Amino acid sequence: MKLLRKQLLVAAILCLTLRAPTPAAEGVKPRALEVWVRTELYFATSRAAGEVTAADFAGFVDHHVTRLFPDGMTVLSGYGQFRKASGQLVKERSYLLILLYPAQLKDANSRIQELRSIYKDTFGQESVLRVDSFALVSF
Repeated sequence: MKLLRKQLLVAAILCLTLRAPTPAAEGVKPRALEVWVRTELYFATSRAAGEVTAADFAGFVDHHVTRLFPDGMTVLSGYGQFRKASGQLVKERSYLLILLYPAQLKDANSRIQELRSIYKDTFGQESVLRVDSFALVSF
């Protein structure tokens, strides 16, 4: 938790010192960069009952991701590989969900954990990889 506080402090200092580039159009004021959190969730598609299809994943996004993060997100299709504890190399299609949200969003962690649990339970997955970082954003 101390590391998270230090990272937030560094991000806040950067936010105070950096500004968005000046727009080319006259009369348009640039908006300051804001410190947000970027969470990436990696969803595997291999399972004993057959691959999670594009329609399956779209349904998951429509029913669960949109409910928990209604302000928006990005989904990318990918292909990845990992090595199981048994040593077996698994190659599969995957989906990368990118969420950007204000650092002060109080229940973001519980929402993300809920998404991970729903996906694992629904599609028989062992895990959903989560990567968190800070981002300076401007709209």
